[in-house]
Amino acid sequence: MGTGTFALIAHRGDSSKAPDNTVHAFDKALEQGFSNFETDCQLTRDGVAIILHDETLGKTTNGTGAVVEHTWEQHQQLDAGSWFNARFAGARIPLLADVLQRS
Repeated sequence: MGTGTFALIAHRGDSSKAPDNTVHAFDKALEQGFSNFETDCQLTRDGVAIILHDETLGKTTNGTGAVVEHTWEQHQQLDAGSWFNARFAGARIPLLADVLQRS
């Protein structure tokens, strides 16, 4: 980027169209032409890097407690989409590696 230019960055993917920090949100951002997005990463109890903003599960999933208290296998069972809209029910928390492959 040169002087006087700036980049548009999709915050947690296209979080206006899909639940933030989900594959749906990142795919929507890419479809909209965003080449950059900001995301958040947390580690599970077994050291797996997942995409989730909060250190706790209650805001954007149907889980409870701290992210670090649960294994990746347990996180895979959570619904990360229903809080946003029923049509995203069953959306899963993505792995950092999965999101990086989409960019």
